[in-house]
Amino acid sequence: MGITLYLLSVRPDNYEVVISPKLVETCYQEFAGRRLTLPQDKVALPNKDALSKHYETFLQKHES
Repeated sequence: MGITLYLLSVRPDNYEVVISPKLVETCYQEFAGRRLTLPQDKVALPNKDALSKHYETFLQKHES
């Protein structure tokens, strides 16, 4: 299993992409604030629990 750096994440409430301050002024900045396009098939939707867990860890690592 690889190392997770938590440099970007997705807000579980609105599926908005958020980036780490380390990614500002990089090519990843263009994704900040964009929202995921969700699949029509409800079975293929992202897992909200997994998104929430990842997002909470992202916030812990990058917000002071």
